[in-house]
Amino acid sequence: MRRHFWSEIDKFVTGRGLEPALLLRGLPIVGGAGGGVSCWCSSQRDQALLVYSGTPAGGFSLGLVLGGLPAVPLIPATPEERPRDRRVDVLGALTFTAAIMLLVLGVERAAHADADWTVATIAAGLALVACSS
Repeated sequence: MRRHFWSEIDKFVTGRGLEPALLLRGLPIVGGAGGGVSCWCSSQRDQALLVYSGTPAGGFSLGLVLGGLPAVPLIPATPEERPRDRRVDVLGALTFTAAIMLLVLGVERAAHADADWTVATIAAGLALVACSS
């Protein structure tokens, strides 16, 4: 598992092991990032908006890769086999999903709904969390 993880990171960073046709198809999309900004945009405002919108996307992608690096020691060297008698708790998963949805709905709609509705929604979500654990 670790070897596979590091080989994928190596491909992502260096581009080795990728198909040349795939790379050539992706180049117009990437556009050379910084160098392509001046080609695509006619005004400084357009350039600023392009950099402003492209920076979070790049940061998000880089953050996903770098954020996973501290977890690499936690990846087992050999995959463990799952016991045959273990089953997926479908009812618990559905209950917990509904609980999270109610909690998010209660917080999201708090500014737009009555206090009673908000309290009831959050209380129902907390009750479902208690039931699912």
